[in-house]
Amino acid sequence: MQDDWSGYSMTIARVRPDKHDSKLKSMNQISVNEEKAQLVLADDGFKNVTLDSVFGQKVSQLDIYDKSIKPFMGLVNDGENVCILCAGESGSGKTFTLYGNESSNGIVELSIRSIFEQLQQEPVGLSVVVSIVIYEIVQDSLRDLIDPLNKNISINSLNSLFGCTTQQGLKELQIKDWNETKVVIDKSLKNRSLVNNSTGGFMSSRSHVILEVMIKRFIENSDIEPVYSRMMFVDLGSTQQYDDSLLTLEKSIEILSDKTSKISPPIEESKLTQILKPSLSGNHHLLMIIHIPSLAICSNSTKNYVKIGTFARKLSISPPITT
Repeated sequence: MQDDWSGYSMTIARVRPDKHDSKLKSMNQISVNEEKAQLVLADDGFKNVTLDSVFGQKVSQLDIYDKSIKPFMGLVNDGENVCILCAGESGSGKTFTLYGNESSNGIVELSIRSIFEQLQQEPVGLSVVVSIVIYEIVQDSLRDLIDPLNKNISINSLNSLFGCTTQQGLKELQIKDWNETKVVIDKSLKNRSLVNNSTGGFMSSRSHVILEVMIKRFIENSDIEPVYSRMMFVDLGSTQQYDDSLLTLEKSIEILSDKTSKISPPIEESKLTQILKPSLSGNHHLLMIIHIPSLAICSNSTKNYVKIGTFARKLSISPPITT
């Protein structure tokens, strides 16, 4: 595992527990080597895929946070930007990793609690405002999940404050603590666009859901410029087959990861890649979490996400402190 997280993008994989996997062990199409951070897929083109970390079925939410998210929290508190990108096919556990359940906190809660804990240690005289927006991308259109009736949303170009794209017109709420934030998140996630998963027998999202936490640190009545930072949590929508936005994301990451490529990445071809542009091209630290639904089945979707992840960890990320 990397010790210095500055200027670094990472890809990790997490395998969802499956009660059937132990019975099918001899037939598994995927095996995990946590010590070497490797996935071994039953496919000649994907033998011994090395990532930054690989977490097996018995790893807890807290382990994921402590080993992969927590090291980034100091960067957020220092005024830098971080993007957590959760990918995987339907039923692979992306939403659980992000938001958890009644018995297991998700990485969103653990991260936001960490932000507020850090704020209690800020020096006297420093003011801090924390705000949140939550929205989804459905068929390449933006939809506000805090205020679903809000129709006036557009993507701005580079925002000089956060050094990133911002979505004009979204309802932005200031938050004071985790309990207040949880109410907003729970209400907003109920507004997601869901469809019935015909194979899994459960409801799943076909939209990309993005939660952004924005932090402004400033000294009132001072000429000192405020310091801004942002933390994004992206739940990539599950599709039975890749949609255009995921294909565009894959192509963009592959091109940007190749230092010798002279091809322009197709970032402007989808709303998803426009929003993720800072995370792909240098202004955000990026952590991609690939979710493996089962060791017993290695689907084409899983192979595609692993492929994206191998390219993503090659991205050069060197975000400036945004002041």
